[in-house]
Amino acid sequence: MSQRLWSPSQTLLHTSLSSAKTQIQCVGLTKHSKRCRWDVLSSSLPQINALLTSLSSLSPDPDNPSLTQILQKLAPLCLCTDFHQHQARSVVSQWLNTIAEISELSQLSGETVTSSQRLEEERNDLERQLREEKERGERLGEEMKGLKEDLRSEKEEKGKWVERCHEAEGGKERLLILVNRRGKELVKSGREVERLEVLLKELEAKVEIEKIGKDERHEEQVKVVEELRGKLEEQCKVSKQLLERLEEMRDACASSVGEVEALKVQLSTEQQASKQRRQALDEAKKRTTEHLAQTESLNTQLSTLTQENLALRNTASEAGTAHAALSQALEVTQAQLATEQGITAQLRTELNEAQTNRDTLLATLTETQQDLQASLQANADQTTAHNLEVSELQKRINELETELSLPFSKKLKRRVKRLVKRLGESIGVPGETRLVGPVVERGRIEELDL
Repeated sequence: MSQRLWSPSQTLLHTSLSSAKTQIQCVGLTKHSKRCRWDVLSSSLPQINALLTSLSSLSPDPDNPSLTQILQKLAPLCLCTDFHQHQARSVVSQWLNTIAEISELSQLSGETVTSSQRLEEERNDLERQLREEKERGERLGEEMKGLKEDLRSEKEEKGKWVERCHEAEGGKERLLILVNRRGKELVKSGREVERLEVLLKELEAKVEIEKIGKDERHEEQVKVVEELRGKLEEQCKVSKQLLERLEEMRDACASSVGEVEALKVQLSTEQQASKQRRQALDEAKKRTTEHLAQTESLNTQLSTLTQENLALRNTASEAGTAHAALSQALEVTQAQLATEQGITAQLRTELNEAQTNRDTLLATLTETQQDLQASLQANADQTTAHNLEVSELQKRINELETELSLPFSKKLKRRVKRLVKRLGESIGVPGETRLVGPVVERGRIEELDL
């Protein structure tokens, strides 16, 4: 199954692919630049959906001849059969313009996506390196902790060994003191034994001298001698025990001296090992410092790449917004264009009607002007004739007024007025017209308002 690269149903027909399987509205425009409300034939829906599927597998390139051929096949099917089949060519051109805009925006978005993917990969690499550095830092930290614990345990053991050495040295000193003390005691006891032996000999001599005559004293002296012998035996036993203990102490002192020497050797070995471990700890601290510096630089690069990625995402969103705005502007422009086309057609029709009415009015006006000129000429002739008659009548009235004398009554004047009025009506003079002439009455000239 071919991969869908874009959605022609939403882009061209402004409907979803699922809705296009059941119902599609005509894409034609009415004379008021609105989309037709009629639906296309249901028998055309399978063919339309097949063409839409074929379009979705092609890249939105307006220069692709296969895409143009499919659009030319699709346009008549998406127009109602009653009113808008003649708009197929304009619909195809409109679709091609829309696809061209989509192609430009897809190229921009593709470049943006490529750069965003590249930055994302770099960011992932930096994050991976950062994780590795953190893991190495953690391992170094654990090693440092282990080294510190080892160093602390070594220090504790060293302290114990030193304490044991001090204890051994103290024990040695105590043993030496005890041995010296015991030796002194043995010397004292030896001297006491010698003194006792001397006393014993003296007593034996005295006993031998006084044996014969002094039986009672002899018995007492024998008892004393036996007591002295018992004490001497006890002192000998104590001396032997002290000598045995002295030998044991000497052996223990010799063994403790050997242990002290071994402890000194082990202590020097432990000191060298602790020095080596301190050096390793210093190296680990240096490596940790270097890793921290690398981690900070990686964090800086990561923040920079994150900002660039956000900027590219904002650019992509702005491009999408611009695409939506262009699509809306295109739709509005198309609607306005269709509206202007309808208005232009109406204006053309009204202009033709106005031109026809103007020609008719011009002809009527010409005829009216000719009639007016003829009637004006006739009126002018009649007016001239009437003026001549009026002047003659005025002369007659003047003559009559001249002939009038003072004794005439007003009755004659009324008759003259009626006569003048009849004359005016006979010649077509309006009722408000005044005929003024000189009238001689009672010896003065007055204006007569007839």
